Amino acid sequence: GPQIYIIGCCTAFARAMTLIHATASLTEWMTDTFVTRVAIILAINVLLLIIGCFMDTIAAVLIAGPILWPIAQSVGFDITHFGIVMVTNLAIGFVTPPVGANLFVAQSLTGISITKIAGRAIPFMVAFLIALVFITFIPQLSLFLPNLSR
Repeated sequence: GPQIYIIGCCTAFARAMTLIHATASLTEWMTDTFVTRVAIILAINVLLLIIGCFMDTIAAVLIAGPILWPIAQSVGFDITHFGIVMVTNLAIGFVTPPVGANLFVAQSLTGISITKIAGRAIPFMVAFLIALVFITFIPQLSLFLPNLSR
């Protein structure tokens, strides 16, 4: 289906970004601009939330993942933890206006206006953001299951 085209384009884009050293430049810019570990992590989260508002999740993971991973790695993220933080951010963006694809799904299923659904979704978005903070800054919440197998 259309996912194969998305994957192909994202793979080509990620390869092009690597060839022109864009990931290294972005990593350097982020670590120079945001000096503390917490500031870098918050910047990554905000960027992923914005990406999640406008982009399909598969494409966002395939494009932003290889670009943001070196930055996350530079501040000590475990790859599993980073993946969970990334997916959580993108999931929150998926229900956040202006695009909020899940809001349109809910609207088509219920017939209720988008603005009314968005208003009723605000408490859930706040809860999601609070959970995101815990997931981001307490890695053990997302890493305890993988560590059980070690």
